[in-house]
Amino acid sequence: MKHILRSFSLGILTATLLISVIYYVGDDSSANEDNVKALTVEEATAYLKDEGFNVVNQQKWENINQTLADQKKQLESNQKEDAKKESNNSRNQEEEEDSPDNNPVTIQIESGMATGEVADLLEEEGIIDNASEFESYLGEHGYEKAVQIGTFEVNSAMNFSEIAETITR
Repeated sequence: MKHILRSFSLGILTATLLISVIYYVGDDSSANEDNVKALTVEEATAYLKDEGFNVVNQQKWENINQTLADQKKQLESNQKEDAKKESNNSRNQEEEEDSPDNNPVTIQIESGMATGEVADLLEEEGIIDNASEFESYLGEHGYEKAVQIGTFEVNSAMNFSEIAETITR
């Protein structure tokens, strides 16, 4: 056993000596930092563009962020204005409901009628002012495929939402 242990130790010592000689004496030109070429901004930009990236400088980046912030403010402003208009419209509709020209009209929706035909019927009866706007409303709010067959009572004081809810029950 003693002989095996000595042979093993001699092998480890030889391997360590060999690795040390290669490490300190060997050619290290591949790891030499002097051989590494510095990458210029133009080369990096060209490489990134070739790879499909968009490259912008700090000034362009700030301009993009400023434009985005301005657009967000404008959108918020528009949403507030729309909310005010909608609030005014609902007040006007409440006032209209009290007026005598809001007589209920009974409409008949038959099998196979498209939403455009329903909108045209409502416009003909004087319930809505613009059939294409109502048809767009139905499509945008998911009522387009929910219109039911039957007889419905509507009046001109109802808004698009109320009419849509009535004809899709």
